[in-house]
Amino acid sequence: MRFTTVLVAIFSSAAPLALAATCFPQSGCKSCASFNQLEDLKNNFCANQFNTANTIEQFNGDAHVQVFGGPIGSQSLCSSAFDNIVDDCFTKQDGGDFNFNGWDMKLGFCTCD
Repeated sequence: MRFTTVLVAIFSSAAPLALAATCFPQSGCKSCASFNQLEDLKNNFCANQFNTANTIEQFNGDAHVQVFGGPIGSQSLCSSAFDNIVDDCFTKQDGGDFNFNGWDMKLGFCTCD
């Protein structure tokens, strides 16, 4: 019984990582952030905003991120959501979002004219 409880706890905490981001339908903007700009934005945003609901939009070059609802609740979950969007959508679409537990992170990679 205890072993089953431990497994349930492990899989429950890993569940957000298994969710997929949804990529924005738009692609092809010419002015887009580099991977390094995205990493810098993630590190700054997740260190300072993970415990804030309805964040204001944060920018680094052409990259921009905002969370609606929330708060996210932990820096590691913020980083995981951000990474999930980048892994699923970067170089394919102009951004994406990640929804979990009452909050929605929207991450744009590009500024379109």
